[in-house]
Amino acid sequence: GRWVMTQRRQFTVLMQGLPSALTAERIQRLESLGFTWSVRPEPASTWNRRFQELKAYNAAHSNCLVPQRYRVNPQLGTWVHTQRRQYKLMKEGKKSSM
Repeated sequence: GRWVMTQRRQFTVLMQGLPSALTAERIQRLESLGFTWSVRPEPASTWNRRFQELKAYNAAHSNCLVPQRYRVNPQLGTWVHTQRRQYKLMKEGKKSSM
């Protein structure tokens, strides 16, 4: 909820070296409960998971032509579309995450 969001925001502020209401003691107490500071997985782990899914798709279909709206795994379809879009931007000399 809102309180958890505030703790995460205060942690980010603290990590940026700015004044924060979050103390070392509070951080320790939250971490002792298994509190997660980031709700998003690391980008590298997400990328690797989607790559493994693409390998499985390739093994089953003998290609990597995942439809953008792939009903079996919508996230994979979106990920493949994003990879193609970023590759195209890179090849055009535009800003890309690749």
